[in-house]
Amino acid sequence: MIARGKFRVRSRLPRAARARLNAQMRPLLAALLALAVLAPAAGAWTRPRMVAAYNEIESVRMFHGPGDVGAISWNRSGDAWGFAALRRGARPGPPLRSRQLAGVVPGGAGRWMWLGLGSYRAAEGSCGCAVRTSWATSAAGSLRAGPRHRVAAAEPELDIAPAIAADRRGDALIAWVQGGRPDHVMVALRRAGGRFGRPRSVLAGHLSSVEIAIGDHGRFVIGAVGLPHKRPGAELESDRLEVLRGDVAAGVRHRDLLNLDADFLALDASVAGDGSVALAWWTDLAGETDGTGSLYAATGSAAGPLTVDALATTETSVDDNARPSVLAEPGGRAVAMWHDQALEPSPVMLAENDGGGHLTRIRRLTRCGETGDLARRADGRVLAAWASCVHQTVVRAQSRSPRGAWGRVHTLDRGDVGTVAASFEPVSGRPVVAWVNDDFNRPQGEAALMVAAGEPRSRR
Repeated sequence: MIARGKFRVRSRLPRAARARLNAQMRPLLAALLALAVLAPAAGAWTRPRMVAAYNEIESVRMFHGPGDVGAISWNRSGDAWGFAALRRGARPGPPLRSRQLAGVVPGGAGRWMWLGLGSYRAAEGSCGCAVRTSWATSAAGSLRAGPRHRVAAAEPELDIAPAIAADRRGDALIAWVQGGRPDHVMVALRRAGGRFGRPRSVLAGHLSSVEIAIGDHGRFVIGAVGLPHKRPGAELESDRLEVLRGDVAAGVRHRDLLNLDADFLALDASVAGDGSVALAWWTDLAGETDGTGSLYAATGSAAGPLTVDALATTETSVDDNARPSVLAEPGGRAVAMWHDQALEPSPVMLAENDGGGHLTRIRRLTRCGETGDLARRADGRVLAAWASCVHQTVVRAQSRSPRGAWGRVHTLDRGDVGTVAASFEPVSGRPVVAWVNDDFNRPQGEAALMVAAGEPRSRR
């Protein structure tokens, strides 16, 4: 056995040579120390990258599919739709401007699926003509859609354009409002690898808003707002929210009537991987002269009863810009985000389940800001992104671990920012956030659509 400290290793280099070596090593050591200080901390995000710049950008939507290839879409300057592909690490490709393509969703088998409308003007209801609705596919990452297949012609008199939703396998749903007396919510369903079936009416009435969402295995939810079709002489004082649940194989299986005696202002819906659903909506209470309104959420499993929670109250009306964001999670759980324009300043709030079926765990993300977006990774991590305007307007993001602990808040950009969208790359696990920066320094004051990505999932 060798006793500790008994032997000492001596350098065989002469003293002058050791001095020269130390002098040569000092710059290298200084450089390594600088790299250690300047290296990004754990959880760092990339610098914002610009996707496109126009006078006005609205309704930003984003998803990622196989190979971490993503798609981002938006409304451009009120006259067209815009699209771009996102390579791994949120690297955008060249943008596409289109007056006929309205949306892009996963198509399954390495494909994307496109919703095609006759024209932007027709879909906005400004021409008084039928909206020719079709679908097509492209290779994932390609903005060149293949041959179009007609679905139907929808009457645009209610300004509710057809919408498409799909899961990652390619099960899909197209829904729209067919104008008439009464109006009808029309639905066309597609199983992965097939074609859309014949459109069917799933609800009749005087309709003002429709929201759709789809989860794994084609399980969907439809939230339809409006007055039900009534017999002559029947009087109904307010709108209702009809919630339809089902799957693309069997169609609508469950119907729920929620929140009577209210006028609905803004609605969001979500479906989790196991078919659990969540909806959130603002209302004005019918008959109240003081404009009192509330924010509600409904959560439940694929087939069980829905649990309704009152999350907030406002003294004046809110509008579509105050649309809440809701994310369904397995087991009938959910996360909801909202802000109230009636308050000054307008706080951004987040609600989660309390361990049971109710959304009662509520916390404030910022005391001034706008609702952003929520996303969930397959392992259970949740991403929340929003705009904060406490001292200056910034885009912020925070994620929750699969075990339920929220991490640090990251600031991604500064300026006149808003219209935030969130997603995850499924393979790398990177969080991705997109937003609009209206304070971008470009000619004619154009707004810029920006995107950034966080660190990939740890391999340990």
